[in-house]
Amino acid sequence: MHRAFIIGRYVSRYGGAHKYLENLVQLLCTNGFEVLVGLELHEEIGEFCEVLKHSGAQLANIPFDSKSAIEAAGVLDQIVHEFRPTIIDCEVAAKSVRDTLLLSQQFKRIGCKKLFTMHLAIKSENLPANRLSMLYPFGSWREGLKERRRFLRLFDEALSVSEFHAKRISQLLKLKEGFFTYIPNGVDTNKFSQNNQRENAIPVIGGCGSLVVQKRFDVLLGAAVHLKKNGIKFRIKIAGEGPESVKLQALIAQYELNDVAELAGHQEDVAQFMSELDIFVMCSDNEGFPYAQLEAMASGLPSVVTEVGDFPSMVRDGVEGYLIHRGSSEQLGKALGKLVKDRQLRLKMGQNARQTVIKKYTKEEREAETLAKYVGLSNCMTNIGSI
Repeated sequence: MHRAFIIGRYVSRYGGAHKYLENLVQLLCTNGFEVLVGLELHEEIGEFCEVLKHSGAQLANIPFDSKSAIEAAGVLDQIVHEFRPTIIDCEVAAKSVRDTLLLSQQFKRIGCKKLFTMHLAIKSENLPANRLSMLYPFGSWREGLKERRRFLRLFDEALSVSEFHAKRISQLLKLKEGFFTYIPNGVDTNKFSQNNQRENAIPVIGGCGSLVVQKRFDVLLGAAVHLKKNGIKFRIKIAGEGPESVKLQALIAQYELNDVAELAGHQEDVAQFMSELDIFVMCSDNEGFPYAQLEAMASGLPSVVTEVGDFPSMVRDGVEGYLIHRGSSEQLGKALGKLVKDRQLRLKMGQNARQTVIKKYTKEEREAETLAKYVGLSNCMTNIGSI
């Protein structure tokens, strides 16, 4: 029997990584896998854990953050010894997890295939902030690179939903060719469908995601100021929750946008939210391959996105939408102005967006690729008695 041990670390804020794991657990459990998810259990992710259990997964508590790395490694060792997985998949590269895995003896010794799944680049402490810092021969970033190489060498293969980040990390860490397999996220094109009969008298511009600094919804509000000054009629709806909500609400008041902009909060029915929009915006400083963008495209929405991560491969400038420079409210405002004023352009770009998703990013095809990867690695399990 296939036994998948999935290692994760999740905070209270629901995002793409949570959705990915939910889909993965359901996929594996419905295709003959016994699935154990190891993560630090706490009250704030209780609902998320219930979804995983409902899909068929078992849960194991690993104290990545509440205990020392040595203690967490001891717990991990015991779990690996008792569960005896045929494949181990680490879904996160937070420092607490890296430290734990580097200290775990059973993780290193078990004779099964180990897969690392990357949603964003392995980031944070000690990596170079810019090219100039990389020229400094005694910079602390060198130790950061070495530590990340040691971590990735624990794995036989890696899977990335982001081609951009897989290539960047492979080059930066000088990883062996073919270490990463690229399988982007997919979307249910039946659940998200094009609405050519949108009846909004005033076009609605929407954004969707966790309200965190990285998402830069402040840039969208800045663009709204440009639109309003030019007498363009529009509305803005931002769906999501997070620590930036207070700041964003304050900006709405400061920019005098209360009559046109609203924070819509968490949306249970994302498909319904998308159907109420005319234009979609993602002006993040950093992204991988976000579900929200796929869902907007599947809904037949034209998009304005920053030229970061995999966005340039998802949205062709002038075809499915527009690409803008990171942090530029002025450029975003100009792109939105074109779309707000031209309904036919919106519909044409929206149709192009949906066709791109149908051609390249359907959930069924991506799940088939993912399942084949897990079955193949699980079938390669050798010497399981060595531990």
